[in-house]
Amino acid sequence: MGIQGPLTAQALGRSPYDDEVEYGEGQVDANQPPQQYDQRGRPVNPDTKRMNRDIIRAHNEVMQVIGVAEPESQSSSSDAKLRRSHWEYESSVGRTIRWSAERCFEAVGALGLHGLRQRVLVYQHYSDMPFWTFIRRTRSTFSIQGDVLPGAATSFFATYMYRHVRDLCLHQEANRITPIVIRDMWFYVQTHLALFAALQRLGLIPSSQLLPRLSFFVPFFQGSPVLMLPSLGNDERLSIVTWMGRVLLSAAPLLSWMATQRLLQNSYRKIDLEVFRHLAVLVFPRKTTFTTTPPPPAAQHTQRGSQPAQPGLSETTAVLEGDVDEPAASQRTRAASMGDADPAATARRPSFFSVRDNDYASDDDDHEALGATLITIDVEASESADAAAGLWSAELRPSQSSDPRSSSSQPYYLDTFLRQLPIFLASRVFTDALSRLAFAIPEAIALRLVARAFCNHYKIPRSNIPTILPLAGFTWTAFTNFLSVEFFHLAVTSEIWALAVGISQYFYMTDIEWQAWYTRDR
Repeated sequence: MGIQGPLTAQALGRSPYDDEVEYGEGQVDANQPPQQYDQRGRPVNPDTKRMNRDIIRAHNEVMQVIGVAEPESQSSSSDAKLRRSHWEYESSVGRTIRWSAERCFEAVGALGLHGLRQRVLVYQHYSDMPFWTFIRRTRSTFSIQGDVLPGAATSFFATYMYRHVRDLCLHQEANRITPIVIRDMWFYVQTHLALFAALQRLGLIPSSQLLPRLSFFVPFFQGSPVLMLPSLGNDERLSIVTWMGRVLLSAAPLLSWMATQRLLQNSYRKIDLEVFRHLAVLVFPRKTTFTTTPPPPAAQHTQRGSQPAQPGLSETTAVLEGDVDEPAASQRTRAASMGDADPAATARRPSFFSVRDNDYASDDDDHEALGATLITIDVEASESADAAAGLWSAELRPSQSSDPRSSSSQPYYLDTFLRQLPIFLASRVFTDALSRLAFAIPEAIALRLVARAFCNHYKIPRSNIPTILPLAGFTWTAFTNFLSVEFFHLAVTSEIWALAVGISQYFYMTDIEWQAWYTRDR
């Protein structure tokens, strides 16, 4: 027995030396219902809550019958549902068209134009030919086997694998280390695939080989870009330092190519942000003056996780960092433009009874109380000077924020993929073009270094390949030929952009057209 034990026993009418204290709740009253408790351990009374809801419902019906209150119009909810369905329709169609257009952008480069550009950057005889001679020779020597197919299968395979690797990284977001390891492993594989495609386009690897062998990814194996080295053996003249120097020289071409690709990845997103920001200023100068009608929260989360794939940075280069399904600038623009779900769907003020019940209601009861809101009126003190003290008057005032008739007349803007499709695709076209121009010199140096090492190892003549100096082989003729290839690439992608925008205009519907089509199908 503790210190307070005797006092407790004495208060219960027992001897202070009695150690056994029996606890109980007394005799059970058969006429009294058992006390119920919620999940938080608070006493609840379902009968009382039901009576309160019935009283509030009867009070509201009386207020509506005598004309003091009007029943809520169903037009606001139907309009919100109509706008939400319109939003979902345009977003779905816009994502489909955007995905198809981006795959066409990738196919244009993979099926010939990337190869023509890389041959101009590497080989000397493309720099010596005048522009019109270059065009005539390209047309006369054109063949599908030699100009279209080389590197195409590898590029498409890299794009296909990128989507699976991206999904794998998204599923491993809870683990901080696993996505980083996956991204680094994919970068190693992706750079080798891009290098294999480039060597095939340069004619150094047969075009009949669709994909690289596994030995291509292992350094110092047969066919690897990191060429084999002689072993130390018993030759004392070949010291370890000399052998390590040869290892670095053998790996230098691949390291330079990987550094170029990494720099391109890091710069592509910044270029995309700047291009989209300037295009958004031109297209949407006063966009913030409109209000939007986004879908319900569930649809927003679904869309965030299933957006279209980010285009490749080069023909096979991609960034695996977070959500890369759309430009980051467009994500911020779309997120900032989304306000409340519907101007008319504003929350009503809580009634006196619903606020008073919160001291013992559970979470489920809070949701039930919202469905039985008491209709109240604003009451303020009388402003009359001769009124008696404590006299109050009541006045009915319309609520402007919750009036569906006033809110339905407000303008709204549907911020969907279909309506922003032109700016999204234009941003992709200009970003790819600027990236190719900005990294032409680093790519030329890396490709020349790899090509010269490859030719030296397999005893292929390399007199047609300039040195790795930045301006080696540079002439105005070479510059003109390079710009002509880039301009033709930009023209083809612009035609695809125009076709995609034209198709999007066919699926575009105004509010009146969508309402007529929606009600006809229902």
